Formats: sequence, C-alpha cells, structure tokens
Amino acid sequence: MFRQPRDCRQCHVTKWAAYSVSYPRKRRGDGAKIFTLKKPRHAEYWMAQAFPALLVIRNSKGEVRWMEVRDWLQRGSENGKKVVKQIEFAGERLDMSSVRRGRERVLRQEASVS
Repeated sequence: MFRQPRDCRQCHVTKWAAYSVSYPRKRRGDGAKIFTLKKPRHAEYWMAQAFPALLVIRNSKGEVRWMEVRDWLQRGSENGKKVVKQIEFAGERLDMSSVRRGRERVLRQEASVS
C-alpha cells in the first residue's frame, strides 16, 4: 500500500511508488520481470518528483529487491515525449550495501546539480 509521509521534506531519498503497478510477469524471450503500469499518469507523477521513486518487490521466499524508477522512466519516455506502459524490473537485492550504493548515487546527482 502507498504511504507517503505528511511532510515530504522528511523523505529526501525515497518516495514509495509500488502501489500502482501490476504483479510482475515474465517475458517469454529473456525471462525479464515486467510490470505493467495501471495508469500512465502515475509514470508522469513519478518522473516529476524531485527525489527518486523506488519500486520495491518481495518474492514468496522473502527476498526483497528494489529499483529506482524515476530516472528509468525519464529515459524510457524520452523525457516525457513517449508514454511508458511497462517497467522492466532490473532491481538489485535490498540490503545495507545496496542502500549505501543508492545513497551515493543520489548524493553524486545532487552534487552535480549544485
């Protein structure tokens, strides 16, 4: 379920975005996990965010994986020129080291903008 902090300044790194995508399906050709967006306007909303939007999934074994989708959607839509209806999930395991790598990516992006 989607939960957003009351004060978005508290969520400097993340906005949870998994509430409006489907369950993943496997693509026949390469076995990639594909999420179909229920409403294309959600992709527009996530792309417009100042902070990263994360898609987080957990399988039946309890393994959690995550992927930053805001930048992926911006690239896939050619900065909003094309409608994106699916996300190819290329997430990494959610653990302390991947959180640190994600944090470093965000900090590098902020430093390059400043």
